[in-house]
Amino acid sequence: MAHVAMDNSPESWSGSFDQLACGAVITAFDRRICYVNPAFCSMCGYERDELLGNTPRVLQSGQTPIETHRRLNAAITAGDPWSGRLLNRHRSGQMYEEILFISPIHDASEKISHFLGLAHVPPEFALDEKPLARTAGSLAHVVNNLLTSSLGNTLLAQRACVPGSAQSAYLRKAEAASLQIAAFLARFLLAAGVVRGNRQAFELRDVLEQTRAGFIERTGREVAVLLPPDTVSLMVCGDLTLLVTLFDELLKNALEAASTPDGIKIIVEVEPASGGVRSGPQARCHVKVQDDGCGMSSEVRRRALEPFFTTGFFGRGLGLAIADSIACAHGGSLSLWAPPGKGTIARVSLPLVDR
Repeated sequence: MAHVAMDNSPESWSGSFDQLACGAVITAFDRRICYVNPAFCSMCGYERDELLGNTPRVLQSGQTPIETHRRLNAAITAGDPWSGRLLNRHRSGQMYEEILFISPIHDASEKISHFLGLAHVPPEFALDEKPLARTAGSLAHVVNNLLTSSLGNTLLAQRACVPGSAQSAYLRKAEAASLQIAAFLARFLLAAGVVRGNRQAFELRDVLEQTRAGFIERTGREVAVLLPPDTVSLMVCGDLTLLVTLFDELLKNALEAASTPDGIKIIVEVEPASGGVRSGPQARCHVKVQDDGCGMSSEVRRRALEPFFTTGFFGRGLGLAIADSIACAHGGSLSLWAPPGKGTIARVSLPLVDR
């Protein structure tokens, strides 16, 4: 059995791995990331602060065979090193292949305390973010020009219509649709990282209430928000527009699947850090958006977060992908469950912060 023994201080890791050309990531025994080097951040597209306290699951694309993950976990849990290939998802949404070597790190008493991963991307899978950003920027420019023309012509046509006429009503609908496209484009660019947004701390309760109010106003459907009984304050850090968009996309997805008018609910759970602390890099909240529909098959769940994947019932191809991108951009993750007889559960995990 190969053992790696190291000084467990972040300062020593920084000195040892910061200059490596390959990606280096160190997790605690519970798999939460406590160190990444600059090369690893460059490889996956995430900033250091977005990864710390998270788990490597944030990088999973759903395309790596489940058996590969099982062999990986079995090996390192047993104290053995593992090497292999994973198909991960870059922060931009693109897939990339990663060649990974993982070794357990043992403390002075020979117990596993951390795991060290060294990774690199084969040249054929390397991503160049500049062309991606230019493409997104060009898309925004073209669509904005078309929307400006469409809105301008719609307003001119409205002035020529008799107020209250059928033609006027149709034009108002066309104007509203154009504004929705503009808002969607803005959210998409934010989620894709072309625009980073304005990050600050918010009460999770306020984020969910704003999302709920907008959803009820649009759909007329009630949504229950269930918080832990002893909850006083749960703070999350991020862009308010993006966070509201994240949960709104999940509510829209649940609305399509729900079988009864009151079949949607939001359930908030808290995962404290060690010692019961409810903030800091190790504390997390789990927000579950649950419907009472027929659920998702395992194949649909596996592909549901892919951009442009759609079925007759779940999503329209980008909603869940955008929600997933926003969750990842906030240091969190989005997962889908379908417990027998309980519809579909979309679970967002986000780190909690101090006020």
